[in-house]
Amino acid sequence: MLSNKVIILLNLSFIFSESLYQSSEIYETLYSEEGWKRIEVVDDSIAVSAKYIQNISSKAYKVALKTSLSLNKIQDLLFDVQNYNNVLDNTRNMQTNTISQSKNSKIVHQVIESNISFVDSREYIFEIVKGSFDPKTDKVLVHWNVLSNVENDYDHIIDRRNILIKNGAGIWKYKKINNSYNILEYILYLDPGGYIPKIFIDVINKESIISLFRDVIKNVKNKS
Repeated sequence: MLSNKVIILLNLSFIFSESLYQSSEIYETLYSEEGWKRIEVVDDSIAVSAKYIQNISSKAYKVALKTSLSLNKIQDLLFDVQNYNNVLDNTRNMQTNTISQSKNSKIVHQVIESNISFVDSREYIFEIVKGSFDPKTDKVLVHWNVLSNVENDYDHIIDRRNILIKNGAGIWKYKKINNSYNILEYILYLDPGGYIPKIFIDVINKESIISLFRDVIKNVKNKS
């Protein structure tokens, strides 16, 4: 079994994709209901599903939970990237800094520090946006994707000693049940880079998405 430190290190909570797909294509693939297979329901009723994506070696994962929590509060927490370390337990080993921002989008630099021998730290530049990636697609709280080919534009920020993550994307969305309840979903595709066997990447991604999802639910509950 992988140690918690390894799982936390590679819990790249908000990341993914332009090198294998254009960002719009990966969003559409992740958002689509086709191809998902439920693999388990964990103790706190979070349903976990996996999906194979053509031409990509690792799986995408989705977690879902019926909840009455405020969607606005969830969206605000997710978009407040500068405050992650203060509100999310799973980001304690991360350094997060906003590079630029507008009303509904931010460009963010994140470093995931490794305290494990022979495991390199990771870093990446990503864009997080409030709302949907497509005007025809609603019920999206936030979506984000890793920006690839950033070495020139952000050379003054990137630490060459770290592994630069170039592929990743995620979507937080919901399905309305009634006026009181929604199904909250988080969908993640992640390639942590470096030399990690595929089987480990799948285990890490599954464990990390569950852990982050719980973290967000717990924090919003505490503030409700």
